[in-house]
Amino acid sequence: MILFLENRIEEEFLYFDPAIYARRKEVAEKRLKSVTEYVLADDICRSRQLLSYFGETDSPACGKCDVCLKQARTAPPASEFETIAAEIIKLTVNKTLSIKDILFKLSSKFDEDRIVEIVRWLIDNGKIEIRN
Repeated sequence: MILFLENRIEEEFLYFDPAIYARRKEVAEKRLKSVTEYVLADDICRSRQLLSYFGETDSPACGKCDVCLKQARTAPPASEFETIAAEIIKLTVNKTLSIKDILFKLSSKFDEDRIVEIVRWLIDNGKIEIRN
């Protein structure tokens, strides 16, 4: 049961100003477009998108959203890949090291995440073996 505290206005007496209606419709469409762009954009950090929506244009990438993580997983430049891979292969020739050993020896020269990524690639492609 619904109890209205005031009388409802009859439909024939309702009036919507077309200019106000058009403005509200425009704002709603703009919001919908922003939400759609947010969901579909896969090249701009989610945090940066939200902050720019609210007017902050100079913000760093968060590094934690799906977009940032996807960009971090992209292949390193070929020269960097080759350099790190060569170092890893050189370390593991005739010996089986653990990932910790490899990281300990190379982390002063290269980014640890890149080392792990390249070690995984080398293992997946049968180039090296490591011990657990």
